[in-house]
Amino acid sequence: MKKIFLIIALLVQTLSAGPQEETFLRAAYHYRMQDYEKALELYQAIQPKRSSVWYNMGNCAYHRGDYVQACLWWEKSMGGANRALLTAIQHNLKHGLPLIGKDPDRGGLASSKQYVYTVLTKIHVGIVQVIFLLLWWLLLILIVLSKKLHRAALIALIVGVIISGGMVLLHYRIHQTNRAIVRDDAVAMRTGPDEHYHSIGNLECLDQVDICQAAGDWFKVSSNKGAGWVPAQKLELIECIEQSG
Repeated sequence: MKKIFLIIALLVQTLSAGPQEETFLRAAYHYRMQDYEKALELYQAIQPKRSSVWYNMGNCAYHRGDYVQACLWWEKSMGGANRALLTAIQHNLKHGLPLIGKDPDRGGLASSKQYVYTVLTKIHVGIVQVIFLLLWWLLLILIVLSKKLHRAALIALIVGVIISGGMVLLHYRIHQTNRAIVRDDAVAMRTGPDEHYHSIGNLECLDQVDICQAAGDWFKVSSNKGAGWVPAQKLELIECIEQSG
């Protein structure tokens, strides 16, 4: 696979010196020797995991023939990934998704959306809030004091207020909402946190959902397919650390 060793450069730059880097180097060695099981074991031992670690875990799973797990880890690695890594993830998903009967184009759409999320998380929310407030007050002042406000200036201010306000809301959503990826196909969403409740729809493997509530071993989730309760073991939480660069 192309760009298979992109991860080496990424991790050398991002992992801290010491045991973490040593574990990575050992994993990289076993990966080059095509001992994917040992490499995967070592990558799994790295804590905490950056998005680049999840990416290489996906590569190991791919070479072991576990295509579902490979695609799941690649999708999970999007959280906090930089543009270069997102490009590599998209490339791998285009090869891996058809092997599990999924549309390869969904990888490109997902990576573009995740890149927007990544850019937003790198902009301090306080800065966005200040910009929003300044534009809002400037708009009000100009409307009150100016009898003949230029139409183009008014439109520009309104657009600026809408964009900055939207960024504040997205920041809040990204940082306040736990997200997860569905591990299996045909996971039933139920009206309550138990198998005895009625099914109200199914989620497919690799669908991404927002976690709204927890009750025991069940999560209430929402997605573009609706909202309902699913077993926690059917989900892979997205907990990637931001990738530098």
